[in-house]
Amino acid sequence: RQMPEIAPIMEGKEGYKKTEIEKLEQFLKES
Repeated sequence: RQMPEIAPIMEGKEGYKKTEIEKLEQFLKES
């Protein structure tokens, strides 16, 4: 039986990466 905490954590990391990349892209466009 897997621990249920793992899936949300993995999804959170993916979402975090996406938002960071979007922020970076916006920063590069503006500069």
